[in-house]
Amino acid sequence: VANTFVKKGAEVLFSPSRIVKRGIIPWHLYVQTRALENRIPILAANVSNQRFGGDSLIIDLVEKEKIMIPKILAKLKGENSAVKSFVLSKYIQSRKTRFSDARGFS
Repeated sequence: VANTFVKKGAEVLFSPSRIVKRGIIPWHLYVQTRALENRIPILAANVSNQRFGGDSLIIDLVEKEKIMIPKILAKLKGENSAVKSFVLSKYIQSRKTRFSDARGFS
């Protein structure tokens, strides 16, 4: 789904979730992987209560030695909030290179 949205022009993904507590660590890996493979920042909100684990994330990408690496900008416990800025132009060339062989991406 993330890939489809990116190919249709999405520049940031918002991913609301209901991840149970025991699934938080794999979910964090999943969100970082989606950001990396699609070269896009992700705001991943999770329900926080007795059943669901909270731990919402804001993921950005940083470039180190010409390699994009996912970076957690914020990890939010409970019902906290955060404000972060993204420089969306830094992703354009990386996405073009990443999807240069994919159909339907310009």
